[in-house]
Order: sequence, then C-alpha cells, then structure tokens
Amino acid sequence: QPGDDARKLVNVAVILLYVVGGLDFIGVPILIAYGVFAPEMLKMNSATASMPAMTMPGFSSMVRGLFIFLACISLLQGVLKMIGATKLHTGGRGAWGWGLAAAIACCLELECYLACVVPLTLGIITIVLLSKAGVRPYLAGRRAGRAGGDGAIS
Repeated sequence: QPGDDARKLVNVAVILLYVVGGLDFIGVPILIAYGVFAPEMLKMNSATASMPAMTMPGFSSMVRGLFIFLACISLLQGVLKMIGATKLHTGGRGAWGWGLAAAIACCLELECYLACVVPLTLGIITIVLLSKAGVRPYLAGRRAGRAGGDGAIS
C-alpha cells in the first residue's frame, strides 16, 4: 500500500516523542530534588575543602530557583511532546505541525539531567521522519478520511 510506509514512519515518530516526553516527566522530580539538596551539598563540600564556605547572600535561593525553573521548563516540554505525540497518533487538525513542534522541542533541551544527547538525537530522527515524502499527505488524508472513525492509527 502507498500509505503503509508513511504509517510506519508516523508510528515510529509517535513512539520517539512519547519516550522523550516521558524522560522529561522523569526529570521533573530529579530537578526539584537538585533544587532542594544542591545548595546544602555545595555548602558541605566547600566547608570540608580548603575553600571558604559559600556565604554569598541569596546563593541558596538562587540555586533553588534555577533548578525549580528548569523543572518547570522540563514539565512544559514534556506536555508539549505528549500533545505532539498524541496528535500524531490520532491524526486530526494540525497533527503534522504539533509533531514537528514537539520534535523541535526535543532538540532544545535546556536541562541536562539524564543524557543530553538522547533527546537531541531522537528529536533529529523525528524531524527527519516527519519530513519524509508522503508523511504530511498521509496525515492530511487521515484527517479527511476520519469522518466516521475514531482516528487512531492502526
């Protein structure tokens, strides 16, 4: 079938976006834990070393705020990637655009808590998959042909 390759490419893109979105959700509690414990660990390390303790006013608050900010960014990126994957999976209006936006968000990881290369690589692969000939017309055809169906990609 002509649309079979496009269907497979879309399914792979959906899986990749779900994986990277899941990694973002896993990273949120990790970043919050860093925000809670990192200032205290830095104080302990500087107190045991030959350096003076971190006594800069507001240092702990600044470090906590940075990690909480990164946790919020990670949460927002995870939501964007899950919406993009779900839109690609169900078809519908703007599916290709949401999938592409989610793939681009994979390449723009600000927080690097697990493996920086994994989201970047999977984002690039997803962009390539969505840019293949036949994928965009396949998604548009699915949208036009879903008048009576549930829209799920089989």
